[in-house]
Amino acid sequence: MIGREGHLAQLTSALDRAAAGSPTVVFVTGEAGVGKSRLVHDFSERSNTRVFTGCCPPLAEALLPYAPITQILRAIIAEVGADELRRVAGPHADRLAVIAPDLERAAPIPGTGLWQADQLRLQHSLLNVLERLATDPTVLVVEDLHWADASTRAIVDMLVRGLRNCRLLLVCTYRDDELPPEHPLHSLLVELVRVGADTVALTGLDAAGTATLMASILGTDPDPAMARHVFARTGGNPFLVEELVAAGGALPERLRDILLLRVRRLPPTAQRVMRAVAIAGPSAEHAVLEPVVGPSDDLEGGVKTAVDQHLLRTDGDRYTFRHALTAEAVIADTLPAERIRLHRALAASLESRLPAGRASIPNNSILAWAYAEVAYHWLGARDHVRALSATIEAGLAAQRSSALPEARQHFTRALTLWGKAPQAPADAALDLVDLYRHAAETSYLSGDVDEALALVRDGICAAEEQGDRRRGGLLHLLLGRYLSTGASAEQAAIAAVETAVEMVPDVPSLERAQVLAGLARHLQMNTRDREAMPWAQRALVIARSVGARHEECHALATYGVSLARLGELDAGIAHLRQALAIAEQLDSAFHIGGCHAALSDGLLSAGRFTEAAEVAMRGVHSSAQHGTERLFAGPLLGNAVEALFWSGRWETAIEKLPAGPHTDGHQVSGALMWHVAAAVHTAMGKYAEAELFLAACLRVTASGGHTELRGAIDCAMAELCAWRDEPAAAYDWAIRGLDSLGVAGHGLLLARLLAVGARAFADLTTRPGGTERPSAVNLTKTIDRLRDAAALAPGGVASLAVADAELARARGAGAAPVWIRAASLWARLDAPYQLAYARWRQAEALLAARGSRRSAARALQEADAIAKRLGAAPLRHEIGRLASRARLALAEGNGTAPSTVAAEQSEFGLTRREEEVLRQLGGGHTNRQIAEHLFISEKTVSIHVSRVLAKLGVPNRAAAAAAAHRLGLDSASGDRAAT
Repeated sequence: MIGREGHLAQLTSALDRAAAGSPTVVFVTGEAGVGKSRLVHDFSERSNTRVFTGCCPPLAEALLPYAPITQILRAIIAEVGADELRRVAGPHADRLAVIAPDLERAAPIPGTGLWQADQLRLQHSLLNVLERLATDPTVLVVEDLHWADASTRAIVDMLVRGLRNCRLLLVCTYRDDELPPEHPLHSLLVELVRVGADTVALTGLDAAGTATLMASILGTDPDPAMARHVFARTGGNPFLVEELVAAGGALPERLRDILLLRVRRLPPTAQRVMRAVAIAGPSAEHAVLEPVVGPSDDLEGGVKTAVDQHLLRTDGDRYTFRHALTAEAVIADTLPAERIRLHRALAASLESRLPAGRASIPNNSILAWAYAEVAYHWLGARDHVRALSATIEAGLAAQRSSALPEARQHFTRALTLWGKAPQAPADAALDLVDLYRHAAETSYLSGDVDEALALVRDGICAAEEQGDRRRGGLLHLLLGRYLSTGASAEQAAIAAVETAVEMVPDVPSLERAQVLAGLARHLQMNTRDREAMPWAQRALVIARSVGARHEECHALATYGVSLARLGELDAGIAHLRQALAIAEQLDSAFHIGGCHAALSDGLLSAGRFTEAAEVAMRGVHSSAQHGTERLFAGPLLGNAVEALFWSGRWETAIEKLPAGPHTDGHQVSGALMWHVAAAVHTAMGKYAEAELFLAACLRVTASGGHTELRGAIDCAMAELCAWRDEPAAAYDWAIRGLDSLGVAGHGLLLARLLAVGARAFADLTTRPGGTERPSAVNLTKTIDRLRDAAALAPGGVASLAVADAELARARGAGAAPVWIRAASLWARLDAPYQLAYARWRQAEALLAARGSRRSAARALQEADAIAKRLGAAPLRHEIGRLASRARLALAEGNGTAPSTVAAEQSEFGLTRREEEVLRQLGGGHTNRQIAEHLFISEKTVSIHVSRVLAKLGVPNRAAAAAAAHRLGLDSASGDRAAT
């Protein structure tokens, strides 16, 4: 460890932190040969703790899924035993067997219906097991991360972000000279270092360190001139220094010649072995090499010579290059014809060892490696027919082992090979149509919607050429699903699924149930619920007749949502409960998450807020267990927070909200929560936070699509503008939302938009001196149409009552009874915030109509008590202003309007009431307007004005207004100060 003492100290410090209970991650970086592996090995030897190591192989362009993780788990099993690992893993053991083949499964693992969900489940299981294992200090080492497959990179990302409450140190090495800016590891490392990972950067030795290293190899001090030459030639790279010294000090000009100095001095048999091992891996099993190298004696003799010369090392029954740089040099030095021959021999040898019969194939990463290796070598042998067949098998094996990125690359490569192969292999596991389907689906689930659309359209063309209407229809179903995720493509998506229904034969079958359920779902997503219900019913009948449980669940959920939207809440909720029960029986992650979201939606519509919050939170926990957080956490958390908000449990709601609109996951899913977060922050007066969430929502929906989500965002924007006293903007946002939604479906959301739109209209209409007074015709027509369209949910009925009351407020007469009705509806729903708002407006209407001051005071006191408990700062401010203007006392301790307020003197020698009159004078208001604002008669106003003029010593109203402005007592200044 010459010159590495400081780096060793860094690793030791990291282990100390991990041993103290703070999981730590360290990336060891440097160029090839600089000593990363040696540093980590020496640290492991000195650490006096458990160390488990896995390496990322360079084979097949990082298409060997989970390679280092599988090696680590095998090392753990070798130390603690499979039974102990299974005991520690508990319920995660069977799932972990995908990447730990030495764990025999007790039972088959059911699929989730979503490949990325399967991968996330696997990651969750691994995280759980590692945390349980690391009760004592434990080190995991992942070597050569620059060669890692995408699934391994995802696991490293998960470990860095997710490890908690264990004593684990994760050390990863990688070559920084092999990471161009576009390398997928590059951006990941930047982010992981940002969130807390450490870095140990190695560079070459200095001149003194190089001389010391040479002396340790030679056993004597080197010739100074020779040491200077070696340092100049190698830059102090320890591996290259060792190679030159071991080769006798020759100094060839090319790096490859430095690496090959000792290889070229080996006997021909040993060189042949070196080339075979290099082409194979650079790690190869003895049994695989035997038919490639020749007689067993030649293989054993060649291996022994290479091991004695410290070029190869043995690892059980496998042979590995001591350093990957040497393997790379040997490959580059091998003649093309010999490379092709070795690839062909290795492919045949590996293929002969694969299990016979696809039905007997286990779902694990080892098999995915095996097929990937076979495909790689047939490609190297330029045998496109066999490479095609093996690549398809590799894709299917990766898919079965939850390695989605690798599966996608295999299927995409297979499509390229299909055009190069003279003829398609008869024994291929997929024909061209199914290959397009698998390639499209893996691209879509990887987030590349454009690529998925191109592939599925090519698949439709291939099905047409074969005259296969059934599979063509199923591809149209996929096309509809992909289109529905894009902007402004909802109608095109429905048209694609309608084509699917036309093409799939109208006979009871799984496929028929799939396309019918798909069409029902797409119609429902576009709020065409009455059209969706018959299709869902037909899908349900066929699914039950053929035993298609997934499709039965799908159709039940769609039917239940449509029933609830059309006002049949109890029936809709009953169907959704049935769907959820089936989803849980199937352990289907996609249906479990979707049914929890739909059921909590229905319960929200029914005004059953406590139950809605419970269902939504169960869904959140379930999605975490099933690995579907990125799809469902947004809508589920949004539903939970909305239910908590409506039921008045604001502190709990705030605890569940994110600090900001993070975009790590599915952005549309996130926006389903962000607009709810904005509504909560608006109600609390945290306008900057609300704007942050809404800005993120608007970015997500900027290019169109997602009609219901855009309507909810418009509603949240309108509410924010209304509370910020921007009624014109609030009205515009409400009208925009109403125009985009229409009347079909969305009853509760439409009613909320009508309520906030009517509020903005009333604010514009009643504002003294205001000129922006839009027509209420659109609002009243929409209210009437919504009442006639369907039976509204209770929350929708209450919101429509608010809209009616706001329009009565705008008319200036008869508003109090309507507000009393709205308040009673919200009280029946146990929705305290909405009740407090209605009580405030009720008191305002009573005072304006010269009604019972006692009734007004009681309503205002109730509103104030609720607003105070909730922390609804803007509402409480408005309640205080109204109490002050009306000289009504609120609850003790509020201090806004005590009974003695009229007698108190302000700092300007005016009573509080006279000061309020002066504020109105400063705003240029007439006596009549002042009387309406302060709920007093015009005669009383005239008396107060005379007293104000006398006390201020000014001759007229204009002079009083000027004085009010100088004193900061004009109405605008007062409002700003209060705000």
